[in-house]
Amino acid sequence: MLTYSWAWLGDHSKSYKWLLENQIPIYTNDETAAEFETVTGELVKGVPEKKWIQRGEFKVMGFYVPHDNTPNFGFLIEHEEMGRLLYMTDLEYCPYSFKNLRVQHLLIEANYIEDLVNREAENYSHQIRGHCSLNTCKGIVETNKTPDLRTVTLIHLSDKACDSNRVLEEIKEVAGDRVEVNVAVPGLEVVLNRFPF
Repeated sequence: MLTYSWAWLGDHSKSYKWLLENQIPIYTNDETAAEFETVTGELVKGVPEKKWIQRGEFKVMGFYVPHDNTPNFGFLIEHEEMGRLLYMTDLEYCPYSFKNLRVQHLLIEANYIEDLVNREAENYSHQIRGHCSLNTCKGIVETNKTPDLRTVTLIHLSDKACDSNRVLEEIKEVAGDRVEVNVAVPGLEVVLNRFPF
C-alpha cells in the first residue's frame, strides 16, 4: 500500500483551490483522487490508466510514471488543431515509447544535471528517484522524436542542480534543427500547431 504526506500533496497541488473555485476540473489517477479527498475534503476526478477520455475538444490519456514510490500520471493530450502533446513532470523515467503515435509536442521535465546534484543534500534520494535528469530527458526526446515533432518545452528545472542554458543546448542537439526548443519561464508562449504552416 502506498502512503502519502501533506508535504507531497502541497508540492503537487498548490493551485488546486484556485482551479476548483474557477470550476476547472482536476483529473488524476484513482489513488491520488482518493487521498486528495481524504486530506483536503475536495473532490477531484480519478481516471483510469491508459484509457482515452474525451473532455470538450480534447482527448486525454493518463499513464503512470515512476515518482519516488508516489503514484503520478503523465498525460497524452490530443486536439485536432494541436495534434498530440506528451506532458510529463515529476518522473524518474518514462517506461513507455509514444513514437508510433507521432507526437507533435513534448512538455517535459528536465529537473537536474547529474554533475550538478549535491549528493550530500537532504533530498538527494528524492531528487534522483522522483525527478527527470537531463540525460533521461534527452533519452525521452530521442525515443519519441519523429518528423512530426514540432516543439519541446522544458519544465520543472531545479534552481540548485540545473543550468537552463546547458539544458537548452543539449536538448536542441537531440531534437534537431526543425524543432522549437524552449525552457519554460513566466510569460513564455509556445504555438502548438499540428502542422508547421
